[in-house]
Amino acid sequence: LEFRRVLFRSECHADPISFGSRMRQLPTSLPSLDCLLRGGIRLATLTELVGRSGVGKTQLAFQLCIVAAKFNQGAIYIDTEKKFSIARLREMSEHWRAFSLEERRRNENPQHFANIFPSFSYNEGYGISDPVLNSQQEFHSNSDYGDYKDDEVIGNFKSAEHVLRNLTVHEAGSSEELLDVLDALEEEILHRNQIASQALSSSAVPAGNTEGNLQKKYPVRLLAADSTAAPMRRDFGADSAPQRASATFQC
Repeated sequence: LEFRRVLFRSECHADPISFGSRMRQLPTSLPSLDCLLRGGIRLATLTELVGRSGVGKTQLAFQLCIVAAKFNQGAIYIDTEKKFSIARLREMSEHWRAFSLEERRRNENPQHFANIFPSFSYNEGYGISDPVLNSQQEFHSNSDYGDYKDDEVIGNFKSAEHVLRNLTVHEAGSSEELLDVLDALEEEILHRNQIASQALSSSAVPAGNTEGNLQKKYPVRLLAADSTAAPMRRDFGADSAPQRASATFQC
């Protein structure tokens, strides 16, 4: 793990396209899970998360989108469960960013660090509807926790604006709609990666220009589908196992 930290520090100014092509795992930022997965979610492969309702699959999918942005990579999220919450993703992004920035200072004032994160949880029942955020608990990365120049560094947790700007969300309520989204993905990914490549080759934005920094686009590195099973359950009844299996295989 220490070797990986040194590697990221030594390449913190590398461009996101070449850096992303060398990544083999996308860490979850959950140490115990990353240890079991030997570094994180394998890239360029399919990974299926299985578990009962409420166990945290959607929350982990949100977190992977946040971690992808941490390494200057974009994401595409297919929402078939109607559980996608911008407010929840924003809250998680700001908590992770604040946590990482405050961690640098915790040795100076451990009690202050402990008081900042007493209530953050992955099991707040979000996903059914957007949470009502307490404005006093919402973190603002561009004021209390540094400026946007940190958002250009690979390996830093990004502001919520950066995470959301580099995330595309597709809704698919039926198996037919899901197949249509999947059929159009290749063109979308190529288009987004082309934009990222053009932005990289263009002139650098001055560090103080926050508007320009927010315009930065990352290449797509993560595709999250939450979930492929939901449209099949809605479209096919319990007695339609063959049709359900056929539609699933098409996905």
